[in-house]
Amino acid sequence: MRKRLFFVTILICIIFINIGQSQTALRYKGIYEVIYNDDRFDVSGIVKVDSQLFIVADKPWNNFLYSIKISDNKAFAKKEYQLPFQRKIDLEGVDYCCNKFFMVDERKSELFSFAVDGSILTNIQLDIEKFDKEFSDWGNRSFEGVAIDKKEWVIFLGKERSPKRIFALDISTGVLSEPFIDFCNKHKFDIADMKCENGFLFILDRNNYRILKLNLQTGMLNSEFLYSHIMNCDNEKLYSKAKFPMSEGLLLLQNEIWIVLDNNAEATNSSNKYIKMNNLKGNNPMIVVFERPEEF
Repeated sequence: MRKRLFFVTILICIIFINIGQSQTALRYKGIYEVIYNDDRFDVSGIVKVDSQLFIVADKPWNNFLYSIKISDNKAFAKKEYQLPFQRKIDLEGVDYCCNKFFMVDERKSELFSFAVDGSILTNIQLDIEKFDKEFSDWGNRSFEGVAIDKKEWVIFLGKERSPKRIFALDISTGVLSEPFIDFCNKHKFDIADMKCENGFLFILDRNNYRILKLNLQTGMLNSEFLYSHIMNCDNEKLYSKAKFPMSEGLLLLQNEIWIVLDNNAEATNSSNKYIKMNNLKGNNPMIVVFERPEEF
């Protein structure tokens, strides 16, 4: 009897833990091939400002904000604003608020704002040392995403992995906090990018081919949106020799979700269903477009 009661209790706990959580497979809509006729170009972040689209790339020579224009199934990139960095950079995420772009540099674990007219580049001070005195050694495990809660006036910073962490910077006070430690410890994911909307933080989880929807009020996982059926269709990745999933950037539109892929100069995989469907060849980055579910 005690044994039965124990298992019933466990079952009830599991049910309660999963209340409010759901899994939804995203519906494929299309692919845009990113075209840029210059040096190697690894797209790492994307944002929409009014009717314009902007991207960043993560190689040291990519010290620009690039605009993109969509034509048929192509996204043509061009240099829009030069960023006056005086050192090598590794831009891994971008968001926009109050006439400024906000970008994270993974190389130095830093946050920058950039005036939309290109006049001022500001290094926003972060007191990371109080959370980790060894933060300067994060290297390629550092900030990968930035997302702004425009209602609460908070900037969220996502540390990619080993371990993954989510920091929150109160813009009005400059105070940095780490509000979602329990969430990060409880769930297995990494952070490739983030966006914030309507009281939720959407986290692009590269290794598990999904987007997590985090409730900012409760700190609980609300739902998951899966895309492995596209990116790894029938165990065939979009890029043939990719050693790991290539998702790097997330964009939320009214009716669509865009996921940007950084292919690390790898060639497309002719065996993948969606590569064949779009007649894609070569080694350009791409943007995969999904329908946005009502519950997203």
